[in-house]
Order: sequence, then C-alpha cells, then structure tokens
Amino acid sequence: LDQLHEPAHRLLMELYARAGQQSAALRQYQECRRLLDESLGISPEPQTTELYEAIRTRQEFQLPHASFEPPEVRYALSEDVHIAYQVLGSGPVDVLIISGFISHLDQLWKEPHLAGVLRKLAQSSRLILFDKRGVGLSDRVGYPPTLENTVDDVRAVMRAAGSEHAVFFGFSEGGPASLLFCATHPEQTLGLILYGTMARGKRATDYPWALTEEQYSKWLAWLQSSWGKAVMHAYFAPSYPQGDPLWEWFSDLLRLGSTPGEVKRVLEVTKDIDVRHVLPAIRVPALILHRSGDRTIFVQAGRYLAEHIPQARYIELPGDDHWFWLGDAETVLREMVAFVSDLKPSLAQDRALATILCMQIVQDRKAPGVLLRWPEQAIRQQLQSYRGRTRVHSPDLYLATFDGPSRALQCAQVIRDLAQKRSLPVRLALHTGECLIAGNEIHGPAVEIARAVMQTAEVGEIRLSHTVKDLVVGAGFTFEPRGTLQLKEELGTWQLYKIETE
Repeated sequence: LDQLHEPAHRLLMELYARAGQQSAALRQYQECRRLLDESLGISPEPQTTELYEAIRTRQEFQLPHASFEPPEVRYALSEDVHIAYQVLGSGPVDVLIISGFISHLDQLWKEPHLAGVLRKLAQSSRLILFDKRGVGLSDRVGYPPTLENTVDDVRAVMRAAGSEHAVFFGFSEGGPASLLFCATHPEQTLGLILYGTMARGKRATDYPWALTEEQYSKWLAWLQSSWGKAVMHAYFAPSYPQGDPLWEWFSDLLRLGSTPGEVKRVLEVTKDIDVRHVLPAIRVPALILHRSGDRTIFVQAGRYLAEHIPQARYIELPGDDHWFWLGDAETVLREMVAFVSDLKPSLAQDRALATILCMQIVQDRKAPGVLLRWPEQAIRQQLQSYRGRTRVHSPDLYLATFDGPSRALQCAQVIRDLAQKRSLPVRLALHTGECLIAGNEIHGPAVEIARAVMQTAEVGEIRLSHTVKDLVVGAGFTFEPRGTLQLKEELGTWQLYKIETE
C-alpha cells in the first residue's frame, strides 16, 4: 500500500533470505533504494543497508530465526525465588541488562530487531539477561519487586553466571535498580549505561517532567484496559505504525510476561520511586543515552541524570522511539560498544552507598552509677541475620551498615522489640547515603546525618530520613512524617519519618 515504507521492504528482504532466495532479497533492497531516491531524494535507513550487507555476505546478524537458537534459559536462586537468566557471548567484559517493567526471555528473541542488536552486542561482550521476579519466566511471587529485591536478584544471577563484576545496562524502568546496584556495590561494577530512564517516577515541584499522580493513574488504567492489545505504538515506538509485525510480537510479550493485575502493582510502585539522592554516589564511568522525542520518559529525565552523576557522559539522540533497538539502533549500539571497550579495569572500592543504623540506649541521668548495656549476643545475631555489619560498638551505642534499606528497617524493628522486652530505653535511626570505607571503619557526611537523625528520635521510636523511605517503596512499610531536620549547609536538609508500628 505504501511503497516508501522501509520496514515493509526490510520484512520482504528478510523473508526472501529465510526462504533461501538471496537474489530476490538483494533485488528488493535495490527496488527500495530506487523508490526512495526517485520519490524523496533520500537513501535507505542504516538498518536497511545493514540488512542488505548481512544478506549479501551471508552473515547471520539480522537473521536470528534462520539459523540461530536463543540462549539456554537457566535459573539462579535468590533466597527462595528462582530467577530466569540467559548468557550469550564470551567476553571479555560482562554486560548485564536490567530491563523495564515487562520481559520474557524466550519472547525477546522472536523480535528480529531486538535479537539482532543483542547478538551484535554479544559479539564484543558476554551478555547476561534476566527476568525480574514476578515477570516472564521467573517465579511469580504475588507482590511487586522492590528495588532492593532486584538488586538482590542481580547479585544472585551474577553468582550463578560466574560474573565477578560487570557493566550494567539499565533500560527504561530498569534504570533506578541499576543506579542503586552501582552505588551500593561498586566493587562489582565496571561501568553503567542508562538508556531512556529516570530518577523519579512522578512529578514534583523540582522534577516537573514526569507525569502527575492523576495523569499516571489515567495512563495506568488505560494500559490495564488494553493489556495484550497492539495499541501502544504512540508511546513506545511511534515510527512503527499499528499493523506492523512489531505490535503482534509486543502483544504476545505482554500476555506472556505478566497480567493486568500484576503489572498494576508493579507500576504503582514504579510511580513512587525516587533515587535522586543516589546519583552523587555513582562513582563509576556512566554513559547516558536518551532520544529527544521520547514520549514514554521525557528527555529532561535523561538530562537530569547526566547533570547529577559525577562521571556521566550524555548523548542525546534524535528520534522518538523509546525502545533502544529500534530507530537508529546502530548509533546506540556503537556508543555502547565503544563505552565498554574504553573502560579501565580499576574498580571503585573505597566508597559505597549504605543504609546506616544508629542505635543508642538512653541512660538514666538520675541513676548515673547504673550503666545500661546491650544484650551483645542477641544484637550480633540479629545484625548477622539481616546482613548487617557492625561499624561502631560501645556499651550503649551501635552503628551498623546494611546493603539494603528494607533489611535495615526489619532489623531495627526486631532490635527495638527486643529492647522493649528487656525494658531498655532505646532510640533508633536510619539514613542511606554514601560512605567512605576504610577496613571496618566508615566515615563521611552520611554517618554524621545518621547520628543527627538519631538525636531527634524519641525513646522506643525508629526514625529515618527520606532517603530510606524513598528506597523501600513497595516493601510494605508505612511511615508517619516527623518534620524536617536542618543541618549545617554541607549536610543539607532532610525530611524525617517514623516507622509506624502495627
């Protein structure tokens, strides 16, 4: 119907090649080239020419279904959840992809553009893909995964795949989890690539380029009502009109990857995510890519990331397709491969994002001769159980760090209850921030802030800064505002909360 529609010409070329009719495939390219030149005075798009060269030289890059079997699906155990993952390629650098809200490892390879880009990326690296818990081929868990869940699952996949450190590629909703992993585990991070992603899920006065609460709710309701139908091209890939084979593939991906009810819970959590305070703690090389016309996540979100990540290089690309494997995918791929190839082997290990738990016994000033002490063995057992590490220890004060804020909160609740049973007047506080690590000691502003938050807590209370609250969205905690903590200029201002007791 439209002789100037290049995706149709590419589809014909690919079908001819799969059927063994190489000459017909090459003639189709020449016909496409002639029509574009005569009618518009332009040349074919790069991906059309690349497909022509692949067919002409009998390469397999753009013909994954003709002679290519998808990688084997394997499973990693993350606590009691089975996480599906795949490995493709042989290195020398591992690249681990953290995808958006929906995925299905088997279905990914049925989209020729995506399969081609992934295979080409695997030519220069060892590529690791996985389905998040509750999605695709991983265990369905009945609750939305938190950022901390995803970080834990990434570590489980890396262990299972024998990956000691990697470059992390966070795409769309996978960006915040990538940021949290790199800040929390710099010793396992070589570099960070972000594409079409954001630091915050919904609009704020100082973040005006996201959807409002009302807009987000309307969009989510529309997404649910059209789940499994090919009606979302205007957002994800507007250059591929309705009726393109891409949308049949995407409809299948939605149905296979999740359900309307499950995805509603996932995206409601995504809406409340805010990892802006994590950005200064990213101490690894970072490449940020964003298309200027992206309608799913606006380009200002990419610019914001670049402005607040210390070692970020920002590339703004023309186009409006949200998916990185469409449009000018060759440019995206070229920048990614160049970034990975140029990375130096050194790993940042002296700084890391951590959740700090401060606990203090409030001594009775009326009885100065009576020194109340912690039950040492019980405290150590609880810290060990929740993967906490003791950093400061005195008879009445504990300071410990955790690699996950949910575990820190759970541990704080258990220790608070333990202290109450023993009639110990305690106050507890949590703050997440970047720490300077030297052996078993930690230093830096985050430690000072955590101590300051603790000084505001009442006896029997767990008080925390908004950095902790923002990172445990979806984990089932409820909080009550407790005002603002104004510290000296270099330490900033912090919104405080109390964790509500059931």
